[in-house]
Amino acid sequence: MPQPSAAKEQTTPDEPKSDETPRERFVRLAELRVSNSLDAIRKLGLLGNKSQYEYTDEDIAKIDAAVSKAKDAALTALKTGKPTQSSFSL
Repeated sequence: MPQPSAAKEQTTPDEPKSDETPRERFVRLAELRVSNSLDAIRKLGLLGNKSQYEYTDEDIAKIDAAVSKAKDAALTALKTGKPTQSSFSL
């Protein structure tokens, strides 16, 4: 019977790896988070299927404003080092 392999170190994506520099951690997390953001934006675009969803120009404007506000807040946080929070509802 094969021996069980040694347990791998379990970390969440946000946890620093023991041999990781701050720059390496930033690059790793930035790539992950930007990819996740782009995927979420792509999924948002899938709501454009008018045969499946009903929405108004006002709904689109609210979504546009919320996404723009969140993007601007994220870039401001990167520049200033002070994170912000936002929420959304139609």
